[in-house]
Amino acid sequence: MRFRTNTREFMGIMVTATTAASALLFCGCAPRADYALATRAYPVERATGATMQIQAQPLAYTIRIENLTTSSFKGASIWVNQRFTALLPDIAAGASFEVPLISLRDQFGETPYPGGAFRLHAPTPIVLVEIETSPNDPLVGLVIVTPPTEEK
Repeated sequence: MRFRTNTREFMGIMVTATTAASALLFCGCAPRADYALATRAYPVERATGATMQIQAQPLAYTIRIENLTTSSFKGASIWVNQRFTALLPDIAAGASFEVPLISLRDQFGETPYPGGAFRLHAPTPIVLVEIETSPNDPLVGLVIVTPPTEEK
C-alpha cells in the first residue's frame, strides 16, 4: 500500500515542524542582560587588602553576610567574583543580613544564576566576595563559608 500526500500538505507539515523545532531551540537563549541596570566594572587597579572576619555564606537565592568584627561600614559596596556588585546597607559591628542575588549586577546588567529547584542553568559558584569601603582604599576580603553537604 502506498501513501500519497499532496505537496501542499507536506509543506505545511514541514513548516510547522521547523517552527516548533526553532522555538524549542531558541527558548532558552533569551539574554539576561538589562543595560538599564548595568553597573561599573570591577576596580582591577585596586588590590584586595586584608581579609577581615566577615563571613559570606552563599545560599540558593541570597548571600548571608555576618560581620564578626567590631568595625562598622557605611556606604559600602559588595563585589562578588570580581564581576557583580551592589550597594550595601550600613553594616554595624556584629550585624548580619542577606544580599539577594537578583540585586547583584555587572557592567552589562547581568545577574548571577541562582540555585534552587526550578533553575534553568547551573548556579553561579560564589568563590570570591569583597567589600569596597571607599573609592580609594583597597577592597576588603570576606571569608567564604560553604554550607555543609549531606553525606549519603
